[in-house]
Amino acid sequence: MLIKLSKPATLNTYVQPVALPTSCAPADTMCTVSGWGNTMSSSEYRTWVLCPGVTAVPSPVTPVSMPR
Repeated sequence: MLIKLSKPATLNTYVQPVALPTSCAPADTMCTVSGWGNTMSSSEYRTWVLCPGVTAVPSPVTPVSMPR
């Protein structure tokens, strides 16, 4: 998850930069994704950040394999 800060963060023991990936994960790699899902829902879960594990699939397969 990337966020834009209103001012630069102060780096310390608890706040450090993270290296971003330079390429996609290979197929069959277990990855973690995060997000709020449907924020327009009336459910209490709309305020929770969800972090499920998903398996990466090859790029040419993605448009055909993923439901719309």
